Amino acid sequence: MIEVFVIQDGKMKELPVVSVTWSGSKDEAARKIEVDYIYTLRGLHGRVKAKEGDGVIFKWKGKELFRGSIFDTSRGKSGPSNFVAYDLLIYSVKNRDSYIFSNKTADAIFKRTCGDFGLPLGKVDSTSVVFKNKVFDGETLWDMWMKSLSETYKRNGRKFTIYADKGLVNLVEKKKQVVNWVVEDGVNLIDFNSTTSISDTITQVKLEAGEDKKTITATVSNESMSKKFGVMQHYEKVSEKLNKAQLTSRAKSILSEKSKVSKTLDITALGLSDLTSGKALYVISKDLEVNRGYFIKKDSHTFKGNDHIVDLSVTETDELPEVG
Repeated sequence: MIEVFVIQDGKMKELPVVSVTWSGSKDEAARKIEVDYIYTLRGLHGRVKAKEGDGVIFKWKGKELFRGSIFDTSRGKSGPSNFVAYDLLIYSVKNRDSYIFSNKTADAIFKRTCGDFGLPLGKVDSTSVVFKNKVFDGETLWDMWMKSLSETYKRNGRKFTIYADKGLVNLVEKKKQVVNWVVEDGVNLIDFNSTTSISDTITQVKLEAGEDKKTITATVSNESMSKKFGVMQHYEKVSEKLNKAQLTSRAKSILSEKSKVSKTLDITALGLSDLTSGKALYVISKDLEVNRGYFIKKDSHTFKGNDHIVDLSVTETDELPEVG
């Protein structure tokens, strides 16, 4: 069921594995695996020792789920040895640089920076929005990409995602997802924990565009939410030229998305390898009193022998990661 290979001297060598944890989050660039394996000079087990920089391929039931490189290793006197590996997107947070882009789209910025740092490209969709000027000063590649995609979404309402697959990095548009996966009481739902919060709730939005005497301001509020929770204002200085109507429309869009009580649901279920961060699933539970779709914010899959358990953190909204 579990197959883990390390690539050493151009050869693939299989490890005798005890367990694998495969995880990812919408707030983190790279997915990772943590592998416990047997390394001993005694008995019939292999003597393959995983080392920093080795390539890694992980398969479950013959399907490749992960490809990346080892960053951390550990080994004790007793018990299994261990390593942590990340996929290609780890290099998007390990590299910083400064750029000035003129009349470029987010996908053009993505292609240029990937090329500069040797990240092989897979599928890259057109993002359409052209930025007149885009300046990045000592930022990670990941932050550059997220800022570009966030601004693209504000302008045209299209969402994109970046992921690594089989040794390639991809930038693709997120279409409306057809939910194929269901977690349900008595079928595959093992445990859950539900929380609500207004820590990130916005009840008022103020946007400004232009400069000095030509400044245009648009302020919109959710009066019922403000009355209930108090005024919590999002302020933003908009760089592009917008008229009053356009600015108000954008403010209303931001308010609509952020004037909500955050609801997070943590689920433990029988494993499905397709349940990864950014995907959608349906949850049916009488105990939770829910029968609806959610988006996966964070996932952690544990594989041991023939068993596969997944822990998920899911939300009702599908937002881009926040970048400071």
